[in-house]
Order: sequence, then structure tokens, then C-alpha cells
Amino acid sequence: MTTNTPFGDVPPTFALATELTNAHDLTLEDLDQKWYDRWEDEDEDWLLVLNGTSMPWYTEATPVSESHFESPFLAKVPPGCAFVMINDEAVAVIHPTHNEYFTAPESARVWERALLSGFHDRITDLDVELPPLEDFVDELPEPDTPTPA
Repeated sequence: MTTNTPFGDVPPTFALATELTNAHDLTLEDLDQKWYDRWEDEDEDWLLVLNGTSMPWYTEATPVSESHFESPFLAKVPPGCAFVMINDEAVAVIHPTHNEYFTAPESARVWERALLSGFHDRITDLDVELPPLEDFVDELPEPDTPTPA
């Protein structure tokens, strides 16, 4: 899903993931290595790795859904994409055009909301003003939908 965000016509998860670099006073244009951001949010350990290199990056990971992915598996993170883990489980690779979730297909939209909310919270915690989360997307799963195990 893409929408016309304040950051351009890209998936809102990608827009917010890459906005994290700006929240740390880095520009994407100057990024030429893997860049990490790790934080705690509601007792969850979040890790975002943005691949700023010119080569794909591969990492062994445990998926959030072992019923749909082998565990561990090898995740490919192309240049310019972000790899996201929550509590040491791989959730997604965020691309400029789409998201690749490591979960059951029917759970992808719930994880999308979780990522959007987590990225938005992290950026605003770093004292960067953002429009309300609802301004980034046309439609989201209900906020009370539980995050899949």
C-alpha cells in the first residue's frame, strides 16, 4: 500500500522508517553503511536496521511466524531497505515500494499497524513533530486488534 505521505508517494512504513534517520540528524543521502536504531516501546525491544550500503545485506533471523517461515531463515535486505525486529523476531523488510512480512499473510495488516505506530512513537519520542498517524494512511486495521503471536 502506498499513499501520498508528507514524505512522498511511498509506503507509509517506509516513510516513517527512513524518517528515523532525520530524527537522529542523519540524511539518507549521506548514509553509506548499515544504520541501527534500537529502542524499547511498551516492554518490547525494537530494532530497525537501514541498509545504506550499495550491496544486499543478509542476516539469519527467527520469523514472527514459524508456521509460514523456516526458523531460522536467511533474510535479504536490499540497499535502501529496512529490516525490522521486535523482541528478537524478524517482522519485515520495508522496501520503498512494498513491505515483506515474515508472518502469516492474514496478519500482515496488523503488523503494518504495529510498525507504523511503533515508528511514529519513536520519532515523536525523539522530539520530532509529525502529523497524526492517521494522516499517513487511508485505512488501518482496528487499533484494538491484538498483535499476532
